[in-house]
Amino acid sequence: MIFRKFKYEMLDELLEAIASSDDQKQVTIKEQLLQPDLDPERNCILLTEDGDEGRLLGCLLMSREDLIGRIILDFWITEHISDSEDDDRKQHVLQVMLENCMKSINVGKDTVVHCCLTNLNYSSVFETLGFSLNRTYWKMYRLNENALDLKLSDGLNVVEGTETMISTLTNLQNASFTGSWGFCPNTPEQIAYKLSGSHTDYENVIFLFNETDTVGYCWTYIYEDNNVLTGAISMIGVSPNYRGKGLSKGLLNHGLNKLVSQGCEGVFLEVDSNNKPAINIYEAAGFVKTEAMYWYELSVKK
Repeated sequence: MIFRKFKYEMLDELLEAIASSDDQKQVTIKEQLLQPDLDPERNCILLTEDGDEGRLLGCLLMSREDLIGRIILDFWITEHISDSEDDDRKQHVLQVMLENCMKSINVGKDTVVHCCLTNLNYSSVFETLGFSLNRTYWKMYRLNENALDLKLSDGLNVVEGTETMISTLTNLQNASFTGSWGFCPNTPEQIAYKLSGSHTDYENVIFLFNETDTVGYCWTYIYEDNNVLTGAISMIGVSPNYRGKGLSKGLLNHGLNKLVSQGCEGVFLEVDSNNKPAINIYEAAGFVKTEAMYWYELSVKK
């Protein structure tokens, strides 16, 4: 097997090899590779079979978050392997990519490396290299069939986002989540890029405000599969100055209402399994757990 550095002219070839039959997955991966400050030609490696024309086997992406000393790993096994029943082959491809990554990775002091797994068949590969399970997240789903309580406390109102609110959203998101596990503060350029993506838009961010402040927001996404629209609650953030006032429930309901108005048949979200207050809110709104995601971690000291 041979390693190759990613080049932008390889993008279509890579997407076809990873997800030839899944246009939505192709778009998601493409937008991930092209996000600001990622530099995939430096931080993405491809594994191919031997020979100049060797078939692509897998891809591993390292997303650096130097501000918080973290690197996130994403990997994809190409379809001709991932569709087979040969789990040993898939695990071997992943292990070879991970070993190469960990040898070449350039880290600062006390860097952590994270990777999220939805398939625990790969867990042994990570554990062999010293990773351990750090967090379990739940994916929860709700059918859009029940009426929503959209009443807000006196003095509060909601408004849909516009392009002029990039700075407001950046500041509010960073204030809401800085210090939370796995969150790296965003720049306005990163926020603007996400809002220009295929699954969300400015109007899909619902802001909650009073007479003086923007106090919270709910950021929604929409995905289409076989002409069926499914919504997602990506983030609900409340300014530290307004926590403990029950605002998350109202933001959630307005986000759900927005997705219903856009024709979504159901909505999903992801939540830390240890975040019981948030889970209680989601369950009360009709969400149920559908699957788990496992975050593995490795501490790397220079």
